[in-house]
Amino acid sequence: MSSPSKRREMDLMKLMMSDYKVEMINDGMQEFYVDFNGPKESLYQGGVWRIRVELLDAYPYKSPSIGFVNKIYHPNVDEMSGSVCLDVINQTWSPMFDLVNVFEVFLPQLLLYPNPSDPLNGEAAALMMHDRTAYDQRVKGLYQGGVWRIRVELLDAYPYKSPSIGFVNKIYHPNVDEMSGSVCLDVINQTWSPMFDPLNGEAAALMMHDRTAYDQRVKEYCEKYAKPEDIGGAREEQSSDEELSEDEYDSGDDAVAGHADP
Repeated sequence: MSSPSKRREMDLMKLMMSDYKVEMINDGMQEFYVDFNGPKESLYQGGVWRIRVELLDAYPYKSPSIGFVNKIYHPNVDEMSGSVCLDVINQTWSPMFDLVNVFEVFLPQLLLYPNPSDPLNGEAAALMMHDRTAYDQRVKGLYQGGVWRIRVELLDAYPYKSPSIGFVNKIYHPNVDEMSGSVCLDVINQTWSPMFDPLNGEAAALMMHDRTAYDQRVKEYCEKYAKPEDIGGAREEQSSDEELSEDEYDSGDDAVAGHADP
């Protein structure tokens, strides 16, 4: 088994060999910036973000700390600090993961699916992943204009314990068990909090109530804050009074671990 320092070096070299632009923050290999392109076929396509990465001494047994340097409009990213609320980073990290997973899987998933969770309906999840057109057609054909009855149970410990929810009539969805109606949603099953609130409440509210306006706002942020030239200036802007200090970044990373995915 390789030592943590050797593993950090190997993972960083693997990331560089995957054609990611990496800029070291200091002489060590624990803090650096990575340029990240918005995933194709998403609202963020064409945008470029600088991601600040810190590998703690316990990496890979402890997850990397990541944050957006230039602004992004997303319900799971704090607009001011750039802190990311992502379950696989904050809670379920495994030493089997590496930095390439972060930039090729986890961050693209975050931007493609603002509220990711594990599937209970494997067939629906597989269809969605392998044939999205067929999945969309099936969903629209079955459920456009549909109405569902949801069974809700509030236990005695509510709000300190999450509500129990389930679909009464059938729905075809990768995160709902077709037979029982049980819902697989992190914020319900694992990370519920009586103080639950999205990191960017304004973004979350707009996404829920006016998706067209939300999509437009995302595109505006991409055009304003995520152009290639914004990457070059992002580091210098951190030195101004308007940007966060290193201590504030660290405290932001500590704080986000306690938040739930919206």
